[in-house]
Amino acid sequence: MKSKHIAIIAALMGTLIIMAVFSTAQAQENKIAVKDLPVAVTAAFQKAYPKATITGAATEVEDGKTLYEVESKEGTIQRDILFTDKGEIFEIEESIALEALPANVKSALEKQFTKYRLIKGEKVTEGTKVVYELKVKSGKKTFAVVLDSNAKIVKSKAVKTN
Repeated sequence: MKSKHIAIIAALMGTLIIMAVFSTAQAQENKIAVKDLPVAVTAAFQKAYPKATITGAATEVEDGKTLYEVESKEGTIQRDILFTDKGEIFEIEESIALEALPANVKSALEKQFTKYRLIKGEKVTEGTKVVYELKVKSGKKTFAVVLDSNAKIVKSKAVKTN
């Protein structure tokens, strides 16, 4: 009986260690004050998006490299941009409305989901690679869907809604 309890505890401890390792492997985001962004990042952002307003800032570590995230809003578009400390753009996440989605992406959604409704959409650009991360409702289910720039569905899974 005692050995069963020890085995259960050991299994739980192993699971916790594995969870801790995987959670630290993912990008860690730490909020910072906008004034603490490197000058090169602020200058690059203002040059690229002169009409946008900075709404927040953070640092992220990806693959051992510190990146600076600028959260912004420009009209109805929300944009999160990751910069290197030299002000080079690493990644752009930009909200996108259904009307602004490329025709081939809309067509792929229509084939996969009957009478879908876009709940949230983001266009993610990293270098020359573009993907669309979407949350759509079809019937009574909600799905998280990722499509590449050729409108190929890369990932699709049902998600719980709050």
